Amino acid sequence: MIAKVKRSNTIAFPVPKNKGGRKQFKQMEKHITLRLELSNALQSTFELAQILQLFLDQVKRNLSVDSLRYQNEESSHAVNLGEPAKHSCHNKLITNEDSLDEISFTRDKHFAEHDLQMLELLIGSLICPIRSALLYQDAIASALRDPLSGTGNRMAMENTLTRFPVPDSGSRSADAIAS
Repeated sequence: MIAKVKRSNTIAFPVPKNKGGRKQFKQMEKHITLRLELSNALQSTFELAQILQLFLDQVKRNLSVDSLRYQNEESSHAVNLGEPAKHSCHNKLITNEDSLDEISFTRDKHFAEHDLQMLELLIGSLICPIRSALLYQDAIASALRDPLSGTGNRMAMENTLTRFPVPDSGSRSADAIAS
């Protein structure tokens, strides 16, 4: 008996069709290598801005792209990297489970069809790291908030005191306030 899988976290990347040419085989091999390198680099952090910076750096090596803008209105995240230019392309990041909103790229010259196809190929390797980063940020925010009152908890207070130490005025030290 074969069981059908209803949900999967697997992303099917489109693979360029090989019509028998050596040049196309080398191009396909380059795409596969690039996606592998990109996937490895993007899995190195949970910080959204760092993930997008790593992605932009890889894209700049292969396409002339000047800037990247990521906007997620649901979680109010917006990241702008690079200098905006005249021409742009916009892609919606949508999975079966959720929408990660929009990513856009700019550059000084028009995006050719093969450039857009390459961007779409590369964007596929960005979806899981972005989803993971957003979930990580939500988990961190939840850990610092009391679920009943919605205010910051003790861990949030200790983090704040570490970042902004209270000046020592006699017996009122940061440790005395925290206790």
